[in-house]
Parts: sequence; structure tokens; C-alpha cells
Amino acid sequence: MARIARITCALSLEMLSEMMCASWAYSVGLDASTNSFGVSMLDLRIRIPVNGDIHNFHMLAVPMFAKHSGEEMFKLLSDSLSALDHDWKIKIVGITIDGAASMTGVRKGIVSRIQAVAAKGFIRVWCGAHQLDLALKKALGRLPKAFLTTLTTMIAYLRHQQKLISEMKSKNPYYITVRWSSLCQVVS
Repeated sequence: MARIARITCALSLEMLSEMMCASWAYSVGLDASTNSFGVSMLDLRIRIPVNGDIHNFHMLAVPMFAKHSGEEMFKLLSDSLSALDHDWKIKIVGITIDGAASMTGVRKGIVSRIQAVAAKGFIRVWCGAHQLDLALKKALGRLPKAFLTTLTTMIAYLRHQQKLISEMKSKNPYYITVRWSSLCQVVS
């Protein structure tokens, strides 16, 4: 199974590389976070125009073993993009980020580092949806622990009720602490 997963990833990255090399431009979306297992990740997304439509691809989720510094994130992004398209510096037209200091810092942020090597006209965007996500995640963190414990216990119970699942033709979604929108899906 591991071998099949590796082959699938390799083929997907090869196809993505071919699209990037054939394209005249693309943009990147970045998110640095720590997952529920305590592993820091740099999530890389790429938007590429293909046949007149813009396609959004999840490129990689790269583990970050060093701290979330602009320098470390730039190295990871630069190495990842260089492996897929050696001309990325002249093709990258913009980046979407969450607004964290390590991303936006004037001298040391990843965006400033990318802008320094990118072609003229590079655009940086603070993702509004991500800003909302961060604010709501912070607000959810203020809820009493007993509420979230009761909620997750109830979700686990409902997910094991096979008769209810077959009658409703639906399974209760998980509550994932990294995205506030998952709470909306769970309680609606």
C-alpha cells in the first residue's frame, strides 16, 4: 500500500510539474500551522491557468522541523517549486497568505523574500477566509472544554449508530479542531 501511495504522489507531482512548466504564470497559497498530532506543516497550494480556467491544486503539505520563520518557509517553498518548475521565479505572479508575522514581515517574512526574487508586478493577498478562520478558531478556543468534550463524545456515538446512518443515508461529520467550519457541519 505504501508503494502505491508513493507512486500515486509521484505521478500527481509529475502531472503538476508538466502543467507548471507549460503555464506562463501561476500563484501560490500558503498556510503554516500545527496539526492535531503536534507536527508543524507548511501547506502549499497552487493556482494554474489551464485551457482558460484557473485550477486550484493542493501541491504539498511539507513538515517543518524548524520554527515557523520566514527564512525556513521560503527555503521549503523555493525547494518545492524549483523541483517542479525551475522557472518559477519568473512565473509566480502572486501569493495568498494568512497574515502571520512570519509570512508578512517586511524584511524577513516569506512574502518579502518571494517578492525579492519574483518578477515585477508580484501581488500579495491576505486571505479573507483565512482571517475569518483564525478569528473564529480563537473564539472556539474560549468555549468551555466540557462543551467540546461532550460534543466530540456525542459525535463518536452517532458515528457508530449504523441503523441511524442507513436510515438518514448520512454519517455525522467529524469535528476537526483545525477548522472552525467543521463545527458548523457537525452541529447543523
